Amino acid sequence: QKRVSPTPPAVCVLFPVSRATPFYAEHPLLLEMHAEFASRGVRWEAVLDAWLGGDRPEARLRQLVAARPHVCWILFSVPERVQQWFATSGLPVMALGSCSPTLKLPSVDLNYDAVGWHVAGTLIRQGHKLIALILPADPLAGDGACRAGFFRYLKQQTENVTVIEWNAPDQPERC
Repeated sequence: QKRVSPTPPAVCVLFPVSRATPFYAEHPLLLEMHAEFASRGVRWEAVLDAWLGGDRPEARLRQLVAARPHVCWILFSVPERVQQWFATSGLPVMALGSCSPTLKLPSVDLNYDAVGWHVAGTLIRQGHKLIALILPADPLAGDGACRAGFFRYLKQQTENVTVIEWNAPDQPERC
C-alpha cells in the first residue's frame, strides 16, 4: 500500500539578490520550471536574500533551511560559498547555473566555456586586435568558464591580439 506524504512536495529557489532585483521573475527557464511544477502540484517559493552574496552566508543559510523543511532547493546563480554549503548539507539540491568545478552538485546550465570560445573566435574573425573582456566584480563559476574558453581560443592564434581584462563594479552607474 502506497503511503501519501502529509507534506506536499515543494521547491525553494534561492537567489542571492535583494527583493528589489526584478530580473529573476522573468527568466525564461524559471518561468517554465514554475509552470511545470505548478502543473504537478509542487509548491514553489522564491527566496531572495542579498545576504547570501556576502562573505559568510552560512548562518543565514541555516536559518533559511530550518524554516523550510522538506523542500528541494534550487540554487540560482549563487556564489561558490553557498554551493559549498549545500554540497555538504545532505539536502536535496540542484543548481541553475554553473557550479564550481570542485563541487559535485547536479546542475543545469549553458556551456560557458564554449560561449567564451565562440566569442573569441567571432572577434578574431572580424579582425579585432584590441579586446576588452569585462566580467562582473564578483565572477561566478560560469564567468570563469567563459573566460577560460575565451583564452583557450586565443592561445591557438598566431595573430597578435591584446586583451584587457576588467571587473565591472557592482553598480553599472559607476562605470
